[in-house]
Amino acid sequence: MNKLNKFFDLNKASILLIILPYLCFNYGKIIHSPFFSFTQLLLIFALIFLIDVLIKWILFKLNEKVYTTISLFIVFMCILFFYGFYISSFIQKEFIESFNIMIRGRTITEYSIITFILLILILKRKTIYYKYLNVFLVLFSVMLLFTSIINTNEKIKEEFKSNFVSIPPNKSTVKPILLVISDEYTSPDDLYKVYKDSSIYQFSNELTSKGWIVRNSFYSYEISTIHSLGSLFNFNLSKNKEYINEERRNLGASKLMNAIIADSLERKKVEIINFGIFHIGKYPYFKRLYPYPTSFFEDIMEHTIYYIIKSNTDNLKISGFTSSYYPMETLNRYIFNHLADTLNILTNNKTFAYIHLFMPHSPMQYKPDFPIRTENNILNYKAYWDFTNQKLNTLLTDLIRGNKYRIILTGDHGYRHDKLINPHYTFSAFYGFNQGSIDKINSVQDLGSLINGSF
Repeated sequence: MNKLNKFFDLNKASILLIILPYLCFNYGKIIHSPFFSFTQLLLIFALIFLIDVLIKWILFKLNEKVYTTISLFIVFMCILFFYGFYISSFIQKEFIESFNIMIRGRTITEYSIITFILLILILKRKTIYYKYLNVFLVLFSVMLLFTSIINTNEKIKEEFKSNFVSIPPNKSTVKPILLVISDEYTSPDDLYKVYKDSSIYQFSNELTSKGWIVRNSFYSYEISTIHSLGSLFNFNLSKNKEYINEERRNLGASKLMNAIIADSLERKKVEIINFGIFHIGKYPYFKRLYPYPTSFFEDIMEHTIYYIIKSNTDNLKISGFTSSYYPMETLNRYIFNHLADTLNILTNNKTFAYIHLFMPHSPMQYKPDFPIRTENNILNYKAYWDFTNQKLNTLLTDLIRGNKYRIILTGDHGYRHDKLINPHYTFSAFYGFNQGSIDKINSVQDLGSLINGSF
């Protein structure tokens, strides 16, 4: 009995109590998860309880001095794992609002670890009692759960109607279709209003001279990437004004992992290739740059620091932990260096490829040609926009050589960080499509209809 009581001693560190506020805070998120499973929820609680018991059992075997060091280490790592995202987000927000400086999460984590090491050195010879911390965690958890229950309403699942555009049948030879997304690519017309410089249209004019049909100002209902692409892959859901309020995790589960365009193309025996950052039906992302849960466990653990670190280090690669590493740059570099060669091996003309460039979206870096620019302002954006055009021009020149593909180049939305720019206007260009089909398309979100109707 005395041994059993040790496991419930409030003076001892408890992993279960440290995790409890996180679960209570996310109560609404958990019960309304699109992947919700009561059985899996019980298994997760059972796993946490077993880990808590195991760690306490190990700590009981240690002498007092070693117990202090190891227990502090475990408590810190647990707090960092479950609350590091919230702490980093708060610090980043304060620095942006107060100093217009963006501090990377990994920098905050590094300073947190240094602070922890200093704390260990100070307290390693002390006897640590966790009673006050544990009582606080219990009371805090009860308060969070109570608040979460009050603020969590039964959500009615919103059904968004597709607004499919009928495209005239394609009478020409069928060729693969490439959808190239240039993330946060703003309309050259909007940039011209700011700079009054006709050279802004150089890229657009070059495409026109090579046979492209361009829309220098093309409307996007959405200024969120996941909403924009989620709508595009489901034949324009954006005409419903409530669609913009749909949560990212719901979009991932219902609009990306179950994209209507994927089902439609599969019924037409069209092969789908994904070089993007989102699912298209059962075809997973090429790079996970825009995290959204794909299972119940991921949904619960989404805001832990693990998934943030994993997605920002290219699945925990050693090179990903350097301060200058951005996974977005890795994706961009792969597409510019290898896409043309990869597509050259295609043998099926009934192929659709989704390609996503994280440019000219920040972070504005492409080493060594474009060193990092940390301030997200219109001057830096314009420079990166020009650089993106140079890279796109080279890529597209390679892709149209031999006239093997039909290509759609488009932004998902425009630049969102300057009041002089309307983020609802972007740029689109079409190669290998007839004018009649393009005239049917009025927004970025209608492009799914053009793609589907062209097979």
